[in-house]
Amino acid sequence: MRHYKFLLLSIFLALCSFSVLATDAFTMQGSWVSKSGNYLHVDPHYLGKSHYTIKDINHINGKTYIRVSLIGGRYINQITIADDNPNYMIIENESTHTFAEYSRI
Repeated sequence: MRHYKFLLLSIFLALCSFSVLATDAFTMQGSWVSKSGNYLHVDPHYLGKSHYTIKDINHINGKTYIRVSLIGGRYINQITIADDNPNYMIIENESTHTFAEYSRI
């Protein structure tokens, strides 16, 4: 779970460069808690401290889908954020098909 802190900040900063998705990017900053009780805080402190590649970003039917490769492709995650609820996101590991749901604190 620790790598998600780095992942989300990295995605936040990368998305800020896309004007269409800038609103979605700003929604990721802040404190989050998963249904299993894991806490996640996204802030500029973690900038540049994770190896990641943004594979693609899609905006389909009111949702933003971000696919990210972490640690040389060892982890590929998809983050989903709905436009109508910026206080909720899902992070899915595409290899294991496990996911975590996060709500803003």
